Amino acid sequence: MIVTPVKYFPFFLLAAVAAASVSITPDYVRMPVGSNQTFTVSMTGDGKLYDLKIYGPYLDWNSRSVWVGPYGSKAYVTFSPLSKGDYMITAELGDAREEIEVQVYQPEASDIHTRIQVYRSEFKDPEATAILDEAERLYNESRFELAEIKLMEMEELTQLPEGSDIPLFLIATVLAIVAVLTFRILL
Repeated sequence: MIVTPVKYFPFFLLAAVAAASVSITPDYVRMPVGSNQTFTVSMTGDGKLYDLKIYGPYLDWNSRSVWVGPYGSKAYVTFSPLSKGDYMITAELGDAREEIEVQVYQPEASDIHTRIQVYRSEFKDPEATAILDEAERLYNESRFELAEIKLMEMEELTQLPEGSDIPLFLIATVLAIVAVLTFRILL
């Protein structure tokens, strides 16, 4: 009897499919210092117990034993940075490995809060108050970059030349369009 590799090819294919794999989502994050980000570690394997290892600073755990089957399994790890910088988070499951990058920045929060308070004392019209309320809400949610954008809108609104013939409804329309675009970007 002559044995050919073609006869056993499906077994090699099944062995390749049964190897472990791992992925982390989201695969890139930019976040401020002091906030938290939970990553999803997705795994597939051949129906056995694996050691899942996560490498990186400021993680809530580093190693776990997980049962991983061919239909997959998920684990969650939280990253809570205490200082700014660029960080790599690595997940290992058997021979499979996945790395992601996290950028942590230091927001200028005190400057934003001070500007909100100064504008509140200077401007009392409903349109300005609405923009400042939105900026303060974003600031309180630690979404400093979006709060900064709202304050720039406020500054643009207040820099109109005196005696300008630009109607208020035109300004309100532009602000509404910017708000809608900002909302779509967030989703």
